[in-house]
Formats: sequence, structure tokens, C-alpha cells
Amino acid sequence: MPIDYARNYEKELVNWDNIFKYLNQFPLFHNNKTQQKFLEAWKKEIIHSENQSYQNFSMKVISENEHFPLKILFGGIWLGWSALNIDKIETIIYNEYNQELPVKIPISQFLDEHKHLEGKTWFEPTDKIIYYPKQVGEFSYIPILVFNPSFPYLFSAVIDGSHRVKTAVAENHSDISAYLITEAFLFSHPEIFMDEFSRSIFLFCCDLIYFRNKKYLSDYVLPSKFSKHLQEDSCLFHFLNISWLE
Repeated sequence: MPIDYARNYEKELVNWDNIFKYLNQFPLFHNNKTQQKFLEAWKKEIIHSENQSYQNFSMKVISENEHFPLKILFGGIWLGWSALNIDKIETIIYNEYNQELPVKIPISQFLDEHKHLEGKTWFEPTDKIIYYPKQVGEFSYIPILVFNPSFPYLFSAVIDGSHRVKTAVAENHSDISAYLITEAFLFSHPEIFMDEFSRSIFLFCCDLIYFRNKKYLSDYVLPSKFSKHLQEDSCLFHFLNISWLE
């Protein structure tokens, strides 16, 4: 959201007031004023990026670029889609990262999304790699692309090559070659996001997870030096150059 990259590319209306009210229940900081400033700054950025995505959306760009809608989830709710440009990811990998070899992943590590969601009302965390089943076809040894974050996200996911995984499962292959795409790769290459909102919602999720797990103990008082350190730790400041603790 705001653009449904998973189905029909329609623009969706989101009540960000309700979403941020819900997110405020998660203690990211000990200091309530710090949390308020953090969430208010992110809310402003999310709404701005949403508007930019609306204005710049083009079906021509969509049709010319293979892309993958990555689910962005936090605290049991779906924050939106972060659409990744597969063509640009592959260009970067093959041109800039050609010194790195793909890894072998056991087929037992993959889990069909439909099976994972059976009987569940929300997306539960899993240590398996989620793939999105398509029709079985001729197997290809071209490495697949896997989003494999190092931070505690809910799951890893196949972002390109789900049909190869399904074929490998059907043909009882023992493993499959893959390039692992971490958040560091996405941080370094903003051009791989399909629009501004896709990048902002991904960075927002990274910030939420980081501060939820950081356990700051000294932000009760927030002396100026610590305040600066806290701000510089955020994606909001580091990647989007937004000062939120002033």
C-alpha cells in the first residue's frame, strides 16, 4: 500500500492515524516524547512518499520491469507492499557482485506460502524460506533470489524463482542455488525499489524492528550526546536525512 503491487495495481486508501496509533503500543523507547517524535516523523515521511508514489505511478514502468511485492509486516499487522525491481537487482548482482558465488540451499528449507497460511488468521514467523508456488516447468540452474534479512524479520522469501523451487520440490532435488539479498543490499541500492513508498515503508519496518530489539536504557533523560547517537542509529536519519529529535 498505497499501490497494490500484488494484484491489480490499484491505489489504496490507508488510515495512517489508526496504524500509527496501533504501533504506538509497542515500546520502542523508554522516553515517551522520543517515541512520539519518532513516530510522528515517520508518519509524515510515509504520507509524503505515498503521495509521491501516486503522482509518479506508471503502468508503462510496471509492464517494462519484472518486480516482486515484498510483504511488510510488524506487530501482527500488514503495513504495506515494498515492490522490488527484479531486473535491477539482477543487473547489480551480475555486474557488481560477480565475484560472489551463489550458495546452495537445501530444498527442505523452503515452505509453500499457501501451506504456511493454512488455518491461520495472521502470518506467523517461520525460519523457513517462503516461496510462492507457480506451475511446475522445466528446471533451470539459474540461481534464484532470496530476501534473507539478518535482522529478526518474520520470514525469508524467494523474490525471484518460485517456479524453480516448485519444480525442484516436484523433482526431488536436494538443493538449489541462490543469491541471498540482505537488507544491507537494499540499503545500498535505493534504485531497486519500484517507488518512493516502497523504500520508505521498508526502511520504516527496519527502524521498528531495530528499536524494538535495541533495548535502550539511557533514553529516559536523553542527554544531548546520547540523543544524537539515538537519531543517527535510525534509517530515518541515516538514509532519508530526516532529523527527528530536534
